[in-house]
Amino acid sequence: MVAMQERNFHLLMLGLLLTALCVDPVMSKLLDNWSPPEIGIFPIVVVFLWIARYAVWKSHCAERDTRRVREQVLETERRLSAQIESLARQLGDRRMRKGLDAQ
Repeated sequence: MVAMQERNFHLLMLGLLLTALCVDPVMSKLLDNWSPPEIGIFPIVVVFLWIARYAVWKSHCAERDTRRVREQVLETERRLSAQIESLARQLGDRRMRKGLDAQ
């Protein structure tokens, strides 16, 4: 699944962004020649919107996958129940035949 591979990338980018937002003010106090890049509010909002969009998309994918697995489990249960009933009938038929043969 491509989404699982992308999740680590997006989490890394979020971590780097948060680190940069926290380190910039500290670096300007520690280093005299430090001039942090000027980042406006718009790029930050875009990044957070991108992360939110990814989270919503991922939740929809997870919901769809959960629904698909649930349907597969129900179908497997129905099929196994039918096989169990069939085997129980066959066993009952054999026992009846053995009982009739013994008499």
